[in-house]
Amino acid sequence: MWLFCLSLLFGCEKENLNSEIPISSADLNVNATNMVTVTSTGLNFDAPDEIPSGWTTFRYMNKTPGVHFFVLEKLPEGKTVDSTINQVLPPFQAGMDFYRQGDFAQAFGEDGFGGLPGWFFNVEFSGGPGLIDPGKTAIATVDLEAGTYVIECYVKSPDGKFHSLRGMVDQIIVTEESNGKREPKADVSLVINSANGIRIENEIRRPGNHTFSVFFEDQSAYGNLLGHDVHLVKFEKGFNEEDRAILNDWINWLFVDFANNSLIAEGLVAPAPENLSFLGGMQELPAGKTGYFSAVLTPGDYALISEIVDSMGRNLYTVFSVK
Repeated sequence: MWLFCLSLLFGCEKENLNSEIPISSADLNVNATNMVTVTSTGLNFDAPDEIPSGWTTFRYMNKTPGVHFFVLEKLPEGKTVDSTINQVLPPFQAGMDFYRQGDFAQAFGEDGFGGLPGWFFNVEFSGGPGLIDPGKTAIATVDLEAGTYVIECYVKSPDGKFHSLRGMVDQIIVTEESNGKREPKADVSLVINSANGIRIENEIRRPGNHTFSVFFEDQSAYGNLLGHDVHLVKFEKGFNEEDRAILNDWINWLFVDFANNSLIAEGLVAPAPENLSFLGGMQELPAGKTGYFSAVLTPGDYALISEIVDSMGRNLYTVFSVK
């Protein structure tokens, strides 16, 4: 029954809706020029209603004071963003609230995760831009099939409320018409595997703009219940054990130790930790799929990490330096 809690990843902190933080973005190396801009000025998404299918580059402009991202979720036929808002978000938030109170029985009951509709477990998580700092732009490219997609951010407010419940959820229809674009080219290749973690297949030799390919060699046995993704993070004060531990705890969207039925550090709660810069990444994709993201790297120390329980302990974490 506890698997119900591993289903959805929502949220992102209460912010000034009129923020005017300047935007800086990575120059794009990817060749998928079907560019779609999505903007947040607060707890919202400004996104197009419809886009053609095929290789699509999302430019996510975070014009807010907080760290955000969005994941694309392909809905089963006949479901819409209203289905998500009315049937998925309330029981998921209730379940997390019961967790926070230490009431595990209620968390998995019909008023919590047990109230999630069956169709939710047929949602296909389809990538999207990773965590991106305030005033920055994340670039991510994925191959989209026709269908109805929800986009959402699931960082939490300080009170534990998911930002999807506070407005950071929207719908994009992907039409049957193809945009005809080709798959991008990358200069850095990443491979993600549940057992072997995140592997960098080629050395990052220089600072500047890079395009990363992310091949999901497999996905969690629980599918969208406990899937892995990858986020690019810079250690602004260089590698140190304190900031590594803070990152490991903070990026954990869940906060339950099932083996001991106890709470651990609750992650993805705004504000983001100091001394860490979030530069984008690739959200969860099905096994066998590849996504791309671009970022500008300056000299310093970096991590690639997944937003799951104990990413470092489970090897879904790797580090590298740029000279």
